[in-house]
Amino acid sequence: MAQAERQLIVDALRAAEGNRTRAARQLGIAKSSLYEKLNRHGLLAEAP
Repeated sequence: MAQAERQLIVDALRAAEGNRTRAARQLGIAKSSLYEKLNRHGLLAEAP
């Protein structure tokens, strides 16, 4: 389940060209929630 969430986040960030606000909007979550998930999945440093 966690791997599926991670992949959804990665896909949303790619589709949004790294724009975290647009990625969060695409996922239907708050930007702060996206940051929490990025941190949880170890993606925060990787995200542009």
